[in-house]
Amino acid sequence: MTGESRIMRSARATSVGTLRPSIVLYDEQHPLGDDIGDLQTYDLSRNPDLLLIMGTSLKVHGLKRVVKEFAKSVHSRKDGLVVFVNATPPSKEWEGIIDVHVHGQTDVWAEKVEEDWKRLRPADWEIQTRLDGEIPVTAGTVKEEVKPKTARTKKEVKVDTGVEVKKEGQTKKETRVKKEVKVKAEVKPKIENGAAKPRGMFGLPLF
Repeated sequence: MTGESRIMRSARATSVGTLRPSIVLYDEQHPLGDDIGDLQTYDLSRNPDLLLIMGTSLKVHGLKRVVKEFAKSVHSRKDGLVVFVNATPPSKEWEGIIDVHVHGQTDVWAEKVEEDWKRLRPADWEIQTRLDGEIPVTAGTVKEEVKPKTARTKKEVKVDTGVEVKKEGQTKKETRVKKEVKVKAEVKPKIENGAAKPRGMFGLPLF
């Protein structure tokens, strides 16, 4: 309405925008074409043995080229298989390329495959409860560290009893004698301000 009122008073008409879906149209370059090419090269290097074609009518030129390239890699293996899931059968162009055509809707077929998969191989659907390499801990395998009691301990103390004797008027010195005496002493804890501190009384020989 705004554009028509401007034209009625001989003013310049304003441009009107257009809405389009966020899909790639025919003959339009894909914005993620480089990333798709990298993924395609990587997948082909893995030497695939199965190709599932779903959700396409196989009429777009770019997609047709990708499918044929993947099908060629899959058929290079003896056990390779190309499956096409679609409500309409493929054209004669795909003879010798598509091995199996599943006639039906892709969602229904995917739900059926999941149901049969869970029934035939339930182990594939188990949930991993720990990381790879993690050691499982079961009851009775953990040993509690036992700390030694410090209430009453015994130590061996070495006492040097060597004595050098000097006599007035004599220059001769008696030979220094050294002995090692092992004394066993009991260390009893003394509690001060709530903390236990060890102390000991050692009986030393007198000369």
